[in-house]
Order: sequence, then structure tokens, then C-alpha cells
Amino acid sequence: MKFTVDKDVFQSNIRFLNKITKNFDFNNIADSLLFKLKDDKLIIQAMNDLSAAKTTIPMNKEFLNTEFLVDANKFYKVIRFASQDTLMFELDAEDTQKGEGHLIFRGKSTVKFPLKPLFQYPTYNKENLYYTPVDKEFIEDLDIAKEFIHKKATNYLSGININSNTIISSNKIVVMLIKHKYNFDKYHFDSLTIPSDTTSIIKALDDPEISFSSSFYVKGKIKDCKVETYHNVINDDYPADLILQKTHKWGNEKDKHKVVFRLDDLKVINKKINSVNSKDDMPVKLEVKEGKITFKYRENKFTFQQTIEAETETPLVTKMRCARIDNLVSLASFYGQNKISLFFKKEDTSEHFIFKDKFLYVAELQELTIKE
Repeated sequence: MKFTVDKDVFQSNIRFLNKITKNFDFNNIADSLLFKLKDDKLIIQAMNDLSAAKTTIPMNKEFLNTEFLVDANKFYKVIRFASQDTLMFELDAEDTQKGEGHLIFRGKSTVKFPLKPLFQYPTYNKENLYYTPVDKEFIEDLDIAKEFIHKKATNYLSGININSNTIISSNKIVVMLIKHKYNFDKYHFDSLTIPSDTTSIIKALDDPEISFSSSFYVKGKIKDCKVETYHNVINDDYPADLILQKTHKWGNEKDKHKVVFRLDDLKVINKKINSVNSKDDMPVKLEVKEGKITFKYRENKFTFQQTIEAETETPLVTKMRCARIDNLVSLASFYGQNKISLFFKKEDTSEHFIFKDKFLYVAELQELTIKE
């Protein structure tokens, strides 16, 4: 049985499926690619312990239903270097269920991929779902949230929480909350925590749509080919309600200092701090008075200070870690915000946040206790 596929279309889809298989044990059955020749379509599926994806590639001829399994790692290493415009394959198999036979690739050289027994390959049943299309802005928000997860955590702190109105991520020291514009109430869930790596899957797709159920579902297109994925969610309870209550209360309190200054000025300060600083947790003292804000810090027994213009109603002396300044520059730059509004509590100046319509960055959370 012979079939051909367009190189660009096929390689693009295989690269996407490689995101599912590349980080897993290649002695495991989950390192495999499941091929289905069905009617006039080639369906390829990849799975691991947490996620699954399948892509559907149109063919120029019809086939009887045929399924076979090959090693994903070996297949990807060969196919990614194929250079001819049309890729030619031949299935030479006595019994695909038992893994008896080969998938033969005929390029500049001929490569035979041994088949693997089909009965070992797990299956999943797709639920009846309705999807919500999401735009580039939502995907960018997920990317920002990913920067504030606890990258070494094995619980919910390693994921991104999505609820009906907000995207939340936290590493216990800081919390990022982003308001999204979608109505997820129709999915009838309070909140759901997705693995942070899921963001790379969504970014890779054209016209992405998402759905929520017992798992997190994403579909879209690659080179006009239909792609569907699902991802297990993190089952640990995310304290989304607690975070929202605390930050809402904090934001509504009147006993706060407001300081406004320009991003361009802060970039100059941040560049200077980074040039002399060797520690992310180095404290930077902030003195605000008479339309000025002065940044003071010490490194190797030397004291440095720089002053920029600022808008403020009352004098203020506080401090923040230099890593927070990095965060503020990155966030304001990403969202195109040239004026930064920082708020400090008068009785607890270790807390502060920055916001611009849709997002709220909360640092040094003293009163927000997040469980391990």
C-alpha cells in the first residue's frame, strides 16, 4: 500500500506532534505515532501520560481503514531532514495489529521503520464538546502568566489557573492576575488549572479554540490541517477564590500610596541596577518626595543612587527587590504601557502591585497564605 504527502504540510504536523512525545521515555509505548489511513485522510496521533494530539492530513486517494504504529523518535529524526517536495511511503505489513511489517520511506535513501504492536497503544474517547475561539491576546496572556509559575513545584503552583473571569499564576512570592474577556461560565466549572507547557501547544496552532470538561481541550489548524488535542488538568485545589478575595480587598482599600512614573525612565534605572547587581533579591530603597523618586542600592560595599521624575501625593520611603523592577519593566513593555502606576500600603510597604485595565501584578504577599 503506497501513499504520498506534501513535504511542508507533513513536516509541520509532525513537528507539532513531536511536542507531545519529545520529553518522555522512549522505551515507553507513548513514544509512538499512530497512523490511520481512512478514506481520503491520513490521521496521525501522539500520546503521553498527560496529553494527546491528533492531526488530519487530506490525501489525494482513498484507502480502506488501516492502522499501524511506528517509533516516534526514529520517525521524526528521519522525516525532518527530508528534502523532496513530495514524500513517498509504502506500508509493507503482514499483520499491523501484531506489529509485523514495516513502513517504508522512499527518499534520497530508503528507510524502513519497524511496526509496533497496536494492542499496546492506549486509546481515548473524545467527549462531546463545544469550543470557544481564543485570540492572540488570550494566548499572550497565558504566556505572561507562565513566567510567574513555580517552575520546580510538583503541585498546582506549576500550572496556570483559568476561571470564568481571570487567569492566575503564582510562585508563592508573587501573583499575576489577568482579566480575560471570555465567558467561560457556560462550561460550569469554578476554575481549572492547566499544565504550563500547554501554552506552547496553543501558540503552535492557527485559529485555536479551547474547551473545558474533565480535561482541557484545544483544537486548531496547522497548514490548513485539522488538529485536536487534550491535556490532563492539575487536580490540586488552586486557591483562586482566596487570591481573588485578598487582592480585591487590597485593591479597594484607600490607605495606599500611589506613585506614577515613566517606563523609559525605569528602564534606565533597571539597566544600571543589572550592570552592578549579582543577586535577584538585592533590596532597592525607594524614596519618593517632591515629584521625584530616588532608587538607592548597595553592591560590593558601594552605594548607588539614581533619581527620576514621578507623580505622587505624599512622601514615601519603601523598598523592593531588584527582581521586581525587572518584572515591572517586562510587563509594562509587553503591554505597551509607558506610564507605570505603583501602589504601596502605608502600614505594609512590602506589598505593591501594578495594573493596566486587565492585569494585576501583586508582589511580596504578606497576608496571602498559599499552601504548599
